[in-house]
Parts: sequence; structure tokens; C-alpha cells
Amino acid sequence: FMIARYKEQLYLSGPGLTIIDEVNVKGIGKWDGIKWSPGMPGLYYGNDDNPVLDNYAIHDGIFYGVGAFRSAEGDTCNSVAYWDSQKWTGLGFPPWSDNSLPRVFRISFFKGQLYVGGNFSWAQSGGADIAQLDSTGWHMVGGGLKGGISNAFDLQVYKGELYVCGRFNKFEGNAGSGIMRWNGQQWREVGAGFCDPNITVTAMTVHSGRLYVVGNFDCVDNDIPASNIAVWDGEHWSNLGHSVFNNTISCITAYRGEIYVGGGFTEVDGQPCRSLARWVDYE
Repeated sequence: FMIARYKEQLYLSGPGLTIIDEVNVKGIGKWDGIKWSPGMPGLYYGNDDNPVLDNYAIHDGIFYGVGAFRSAEGDTCNSVAYWDSQKWTGLGFPPWSDNSLPRVFRISFFKGQLYVGGNFSWAQSGGADIAQLDSTGWHMVGGGLKGGISNAFDLQVYKGELYVCGRFNKFEGNAGSGIMRWNGQQWREVGAGFCDPNITVTAMTVHSGRLYVVGNFDCVDNDIPASNIAVWDGEHWSNLGHSVFNNTISCITAYRGEIYVGGGFTEVDGQPCRSLARWVDYE
């Protein structure tokens, strides 16, 4: 799902989104403060299915969107395109080798270049799931992710490096399990990483100079208990107040000095708390 604010308008997109307030928004809804209408028209998934935007980035005033859609204004774009307030334009992102549609979950700009992460692979690259666009075209970043079931779920720039998190592990040839970082030249592990190599990290956010990481895990940096949420300060891992969530955290954001998380949990620290919680940092 995506909620975006662009040029004083609010946009909403997600799988299966068709009708809002009896208006057929065709996969992307726009809220102008009074009513809903179809937003950013011109993307098409194919057949009768609506397009899905999963994430966006605004760079030099241009809206870049990724998700699941085959074409933009009639041109094949394979889930990556930009919107200039008038129309969509594709960026030539390649499909899978069998021409099936890639799913692109995240987009970010790092050192002036565009990066995307998701679930995709190109036969000629030998890697998967994280790619960069430069003046010569698309390339897998540092060889891409390794492993037959790898996915890149989120990208975040932190302290001069690009962090990727998702489902991948070190023993299949990656620099880390669940999270690693790219300095523009090579992949590096993030501290000692997570204790279990088979964990999934779903999302990240930067707040007050620290990187907050969520997913489905219980330990970080060899022996630090961390129940589905952990904090990295650039040098060391820590947990967040010894909090215990009884199920996966799937998303995280910072708002007005507080951390908000959402997911499949129903309890936090043994107390009822269904799907949404916030952390107030009193430091």
C-alpha cells in the first residue's frame, strides 16, 4: 500500500483498490481535501486489473512511482515510472527473463542516482532484487541479492550509505542476513547482523540519528534480545526498551518525535495492542 502527498494532493494506492466513496479510482485515488477522484491516470496493469503503487520518491519536483503495472501511457515500463504532473513516463525497467511482470516494492535516490528494490531477476545478471539506473541503463547493485527466495522489501539512506532489508541470508553469498549496506562500491554487513540467518526484515526508518528496523526476528548482534524491532546507531545494535511483540511488525514511521509501528501483532509486552503501536522516546 502507498499513501503519498504530492503538490498539496493526497494519493492512495494498494492491491484491489477500485472504489472509494462510490468513485472508481482505478487503482490510484486522489484526495483534494473535499472529494476522491481517480489520481495520476495513465498506468495500466494489463487485462482488467488496476495498477498498484507500492512506494514513491520525489526528486527535483518529479514523482517517481514503483509497484505493479505493465505500461505507462501505452509504453511498456514494468513497474517503474515517473509522473510530471501531466503524464507518466517509463524508465525502461526490464521484465523477468520470461517477460513476466516484476514487483518493485521500494525506490530511493542515493548519491544522485535512482535505486529500486523488490522481487525481480534478469538471467544475464546472476543476481536479483536491487537495481540502479545510471546513464547507461539498469544494473544490479553489486551483483544484486543472492538466493533463490530473496526479496528486497525496503531501502533507506543512512549516514552516507544505502541500506537494504528483506528476505536474504549470508550463507547464500550476501554480505548479511536480512539487512546489509551499500557504500557505492561494495556491500557490507551491518554490525554482526541478526542471530538467525533465516529472518525477514520488512521495513526501516531514520529517526533522531538512528536507524529503526522491524520485521520478524528475536535477536540481534549475536546476543541482544530484540523482539521484531531493533535500533542501529551506525556502530552498534540495541533493542527498543526491551519491548516484546507477539507477532511480525510490517511497517514503521516517525511522526512528531514518536515511532509508530504496524503489523500482525495483538500484544505488546503482554498487554492487548492490536496491529498499531507507538513508542515515545523520553530521552
